[in-house]
Amino acid sequence: EEIHELTFIDPWFLHQFAQLVGLEEEIAQYKHPDPLPPDLFRKAKSWGFSDRQLAFLTGTDEATIKAVSFPVLNQVAAVLKNNPQITKIVVEGHTDDA
Repeated sequence: EEIHELTFIDPWFLHQFAQLVGLEEEIAQYKHPDPLPPDLFRKAKSWGFSDRQLAFLTGTDEATIKAVSFPVLNQVAAVLKNNPQITKIVVEGHTDDA
């Protein structure tokens, strides 16, 4: 309320910003090598946190975050690298409606 009175920023936006800061603080509690719990990771990604932001908050690098983001794709890449005779694959997507 005080920030609204000083800045005239709509309270709805201030509430949204406070939620983002709260999630950021929750993420920052997990410092590398402690991984983010999968549900928190999914929430952060669904709220728009980038790999770079997550890496900064957890004290790791983007490559580590990407490995968490796309474990199946990393496995597929490894299989393809080790099996050059495979020239075609079919990948089906998955969406999390939660």
